[in-house]
Amino acid sequence: MPTPTHSPTLIRSTTEALASPHVAQVPAERLLSQLQPTLEALMVSCGGLGAVEPMGLTRKSADSSDKYLVRDGLGQPRAVLSLSPADRPHATEVAAVSTRLAQEALGPHLGRVVLMPWRTGSVNGIGYSVSPFRKPVATFKPRRAIERRRLLHLARHWLQQTLRHSVRAAAAHEVEREFRAPLAALANLQALPPAIRQRASAELQALDAGHWQPRLALAHYDLWQDNFLWAPEDNEFGFVVIDWGGSRAAGHAIYDLLRLALSSPADIGATLSHLRAHCRILECPPEHAAGHALAALGHLAMNPGDWQVERLQITAERCANLLAALEQRHRARPRAPTQLLRTHEWGIAEPAAAALQQLDLADYEALMRADIGAPFKTKPGLAVHRLRHPHGGQTLFLKRCTDAMNEPLWRLAARRWLRRRPLHSEPFHIHLASQTLRAHGFNAMPVLAWGERRTLGWLPDEGFMVAGGVAGDSVDAVFAAGSAPVRRRVMAVVGSLMGRLHRHGFSVTLRLHDLLVPAQDFEAATWREIEPAMIDLDFKGNVLHATGFDLDKAMHATAHSAYLLLRTGLRFEAGEAAAWWRAWRRQLRNAGIVLQRRSAQRLRLQVRNELVQHHRDPKMVAMFPATPSA
Repeated sequence: MPTPTHSPTLIRSTTEALASPHVAQVPAERLLSQLQPTLEALMVSCGGLGAVEPMGLTRKSADSSDKYLVRDGLGQPRAVLSLSPADRPHATEVAAVSTRLAQEALGPHLGRVVLMPWRTGSVNGIGYSVSPFRKPVATFKPRRAIERRRLLHLARHWLQQTLRHSVRAAAAHEVEREFRAPLAALANLQALPPAIRQRASAELQALDAGHWQPRLALAHYDLWQDNFLWAPEDNEFGFVVIDWGGSRAAGHAIYDLLRLALSSPADIGATLSHLRAHCRILECPPEHAAGHALAALGHLAMNPGDWQVERLQITAERCANLLAALEQRHRARPRAPTQLLRTHEWGIAEPAAAALQQLDLADYEALMRADIGAPFKTKPGLAVHRLRHPHGGQTLFLKRCTDAMNEPLWRLAARRWLRRRPLHSEPFHIHLASQTLRAHGFNAMPVLAWGERRTLGWLPDEGFMVAGGVAGDSVDAVFAAGSAPVRRRVMAVVGSLMGRLHRHGFSVTLRLHDLLVPAQDFEAATWREIEPAMIDLDFKGNVLHATGFDLDKAMHATAHSAYLLLRTGLRFEAGEAAAWWRAWRRQLRNAGIVLQRRSAQRLRLQVRNELVQHHRDPKMVAMFPATPSA
């Protein structure tokens, strides 16, 4: 497309917001005429240079930069030209350096959200930068309200990832420079209300007492919604962030989250949820989140830039009011709310209450929806997260289930009725199974917290479960790597456990990788006393009841366990199978249960049927000959 021959047209704005003293000092027409060759060279690939128009943006301060919209030959917006104010002629160049440093601090993935300028330089001593145009949030009020809510949701999640990526501990000299000095400066700033100065002094004392630890992270310091632009083609987040001139790679967290919430239609509950997530990343109690935010305000007070005292005072008051509301809601700790046609059932085991409180996961909403990082295991509708116990370093596991949210309620009810599965979510099934097994003396995985939400009072649509870590080696790994005596002992231990389960009426299938026990225990002389720890207690949705021994169900469960063992590639010899059978039968005989004489043959036939029905591997089927006819 040929480059237009006409000169760019400058449309002078008549709004008071663009009438500033420094524009008159350096005529904009002369600057634009000198920048025209540069703009034409940049716009060659876009069809040539068209009009250059001042953007009708409201100034935040009198010395902010002037911005102009650059259009191509077809009249489409392509770039934004920023001119430094006359009293700060190098502002755009300094901002370009800060933008580059922010992008480097975020890395190649998160850094794609940072909008980098195409060109920076100076003309007549005035700095300029040319950045690609990206679509701002809509100005039409109904559409703007929808876009702002969507943008807020995306931005807060990106902000948490940014914090997690860039956070680090502060060195001793950084603690003094970035936290103690700013908090002291804020406490002594007479222009602020006494309540803010007293809170800054209190957070400084708490810092000296070790109640919270200072940590540094990338901070934007001006993260309000008008600095977000839509850019779905640039990255998977769908937006870019501009105005990184005041950002710092080693800055203060929390303040950006508050600034974003104050400029958007954020409700207090969602903001509190994200504040708790920020505090978990910072390893800071939510009660002292104000320490990070006030340190950021103290830094802005010590380095005002284009900030005026009045603007700092207004911002500090708004942040303090938002923090007070968040702290009040945090202290209230409401129990799980009851919504229309929805009820909640949840609880926390007493030994785990203090630990989950310190992790800020002591209510239903936090355990079900708090951002605690990426899960280490996922499948449709289910995610498993690792949590670090605050005392002793023990690992906890949080399993969340939201599978029912992706399908209509009638379909979920019909599917569960046809499968004859009790109406519970998978995590809640595990809680019920653990509770039942431990009540009967089995070494089941301890469940520390559990919860479930029910629609219409009976149909579950989500649930969670927190389990304590269980030490030991996977029994299937011990079996695969063990010697012949160890393999027989493994099979005997598993058979004994199954016999104990079946005599109570718990006709469940056991998989070796769901059993944990230290490998060295099988080498000890007391190996017969081994009690494997059982994990993954879903049992296909069956609720366990101690109904007494049922031979048909026990045979089916035992055969299916053998089939699952063979399906994983583990082959067992005749002596190992006999050890399993003898241990299983011994547990039943000890309970006074007499088996039929041909029970062993019946079990072999049942295993063969499982193999034929589910696997159809001739070699595996041949391992179990058919039972002779009676």
